[in-house]
Amino acid sequence: MGGRAGGGASGGMGSGSRGGNTERGYSASLARAVGDVEDRLRGNKYESLGVFDDTGKMTYFKKGEAHYVKYDPKAVRDKIVTHNHPSGASFSHQDIEGMVANNMKEMRIAGKEYTFSIKRPKGGWGATPANAGAIVQHYDSQARVKFSKEKTNDVATNRKLWIKYSTEATRKVAKYYGWDFSVKKN
Repeated sequence: MGGRAGGGASGGMGSGSRGGNTERGYSASLARAVGDVEDRLRGNKYESLGVFDDTGKMTYFKKGEAHYVKYDPKAVRDKIVTHNHPSGASFSHQDIEGMVANNMKEMRIAGKEYTFSIKRPKGGWGATPANAGAIVQHYDSQARVKFSKEKTNDVATNRKLWIKYSTEATRKVAKYYGWDFSVKKN
């Protein structure tokens, strides 16, 4: 069974630039390689996924569809994985489940406005894919309720709202599990 990363159809997030808080612990060559790929993915209308080893060598790349990208689980195991979300949103339950199930070293999301990162703790993820996915869905449901109360007729405003609330949900999931979640303004 292949993996799947997906970003879905639809304040205070931090700031920085290449080599910022999402790249904590990276060598200069790794930060440059990951950043170059993420810069190419931002703004695409479809998801794509790039996989890197610790030296910055891209070991796998896959182009996906509008709201997801399927990948080979063996290609992402113990690797740094980045993909884009055309919606700009933070992590989906598919992202979290795949990250945990395939024991990724780190999963990143490159959006137009922000880059998101969750790094695996030294002791492992501390969750099963199903449990982590359920926690994400719980907090995502809360985010959707907040979003629906503030939703407007303006697409740009709604995009900003969804990014805000999806990031808030991811932050809560990361806190629940003790994961290293960071956000960088692009």
